Amino acid sequence: MAPPNRVPRAARFFGRNPLYRLLTRDAGQLLSDDAFMAALPIPAEPVRVYAGTAGHTGRRSPFEDEVNDGILSVSETVLSPTNVPVLVPALHTFIMNSEIVANDIVSTVESLSRAAAGS
Repeated sequence: MAPPNRVPRAARFFGRNPLYRLLTRDAGQLLSDDAFMAALPIPAEPVRVYAGTAGHTGRRSPFEDEVNDGILSVSETVLSPTNVPVLVPALHTFIMNSEIVANDIVSTVESLSRAAAGS
């Protein structure tokens, strides 16, 4: 839904915090590892990434003026220059509950079904 495709700021910020390390274990540490994140393959098949935009911005936000979902900035979800995320007005945790996402998935599945039936 809103995968980090580079090391997220939050992982860098919290990475040394003992509570973060306890709760996230290896996964949390890998999120802050540049080499690990850079080595993740880009899928060969088309994928759709959704990125939330309802996070706080401004002077008191760790994201400053960058659009974010409260956990990731939109730029941290970009998979490649040709794969731009679908923007959803939701916080990170609630992206999957978004009507926009549900409708987009249904539309995509229907479109793929029609294309498969026609071939």
